[in-house]
Amino acid sequence: MASKNKTENLGLNLWEGTDRPQRGDFNSDNMILDEALGEHIASSQLHLTQAEKARVTRPVQYQSYLGNGEAQATLSLSFTPSMVVVYCDSVPPCIYDSTKGCTKVYSAVAVYGAGSSSGAAIEGSTLKFTQDTAAKNGAMSCLNESGKQYRVAIIR
Repeated sequence: MASKNKTENLGLNLWEGTDRPQRGDFNSDNMILDEALGEHIASSQLHLTQAEKARVTRPVQYQSYLGNGEAQATLSLSFTPSMVVVYCDSVPPCIYDSTKGCTKVYSAVAVYGAGSSSGAAIEGSTLKFTQDTAAKNGAMSCLNESGKQYRVAIIR
């Protein structure tokens, strides 16, 4: 027989010395606990998803690539980043090239869903970096110049 006294929050049995618990009473309590804990554990309002945990525990990731001169360099990730910053090692962010009459830009920023500076793009979990062959509006994106080392800071 179920107990007369119950816990305040879940209504579980509070046994007295004179009560005679039955297996069904324990099974009923277990079902109440399983349902309450199952809802709690599954709640995305209360708990972080795996992707959210990764953002919190490892918010920034670094990668590098060696430019090959192709029109575009791509990096594939296992997640969609919020933001990326790319820059060329040992080169200023931009340099005026008098022979071409333009500014060569060796750095860029892209923000997922909000746009980017010229030459960088986030397309889902793929990052794209452009190597222009001609100037556009007085500037040339140089994010895959052959033989140059590039660093990418990736914010989850």
